[in-house]
Amino acid sequence: MFQLAEIGIPWVNEFPDAFKGQVVGFILFVALMWKFAKPAIGNMLNDRATRIGETHTQVDKALSEAKSVYEDYSARLQGIEGEQRERISAALREAEQIRSEIIAEAEQNAALLKRRAEEELVREQTRQRILLRRELVQQTMSAAEGSISAFSSEKMQRTLIQEFVLQVATSNKEKGA
Repeated sequence: MFQLAEIGIPWVNEFPDAFKGQVVGFILFVALMWKFAKPAIGNMLNDRATRIGETHTQVDKALSEAKSVYEDYSARLQGIEGEQRERISAALREAEQIRSEIIAEAEQNAALLKRRAEEELVREQTRQRILLRRELVQQTMSAAEGSISAFSSEKMQRTLIQEFVLQVATSNKEKGA
């Protein structure tokens, strides 16, 4: 055996027999461990590897399920968005149709109201004309009554008769001449 001091390690084996015993004990320990502990450790390592493999498989399965759920939700969301767009466009079409119906109904009502107003205007004009004629007749009658009462005095009657006689006489002279 070479000296460790030769390679720069200042170690000297003072008890070579004890060292040999330790080396033999270590080799026996490793052999016993190899014989008895290796199968148990191997089984533990195999079990651990199996559990890790199962966990990995479960993780892969869960990941694929999550991807499937994600894709399903994405497809549903796109379907929902399409439905929303379709519903919105249908609501807009319905609102436009209702708007058109309301406008048509309002135009009909406006035309009906205009026609009624025109008819009422014609009736009111006729009524006002009748009232105006009545008022005119009433004022004419009042003026005639006033004239008759003014000309019904005896003095006025004589004046009117004299004027009449003069007119007749004048017209006879003109005819005779």
